[in-house]
Amino acid sequence: MSAVSSFSTDISADADEIGHAYRVAFAYVSRKMNDPFMPPLWVSTRQNREFRRCKRLLDEVVLQLIEARRGRTPPTPPSKGGDNN
Repeated sequence: MSAVSSFSTDISADADEIGHAYRVAFAYVSRKMNDPFMPPLWVSTRQNREFRRCKRLLDEVVLQLIEARRGRTPPTPPSKGGDNN
């Protein structure tokens, strides 16, 4: 599988981190769809905090890819900060 996204940007340097974030987000959404008693996202549980952190990373990656494709800014690696929510 190529590390070059459909936006013609090489994301291989962050592939492990992005892959982890995707797996966490996918698992969270799957659980949310099948468990009507799962706490809402605003409740500070370990799963909710991890999902928010991973979603933030995926959002940053997608926005950076779009901006790079549009020629606005060169792609930069995603931030590696903690969960601030």
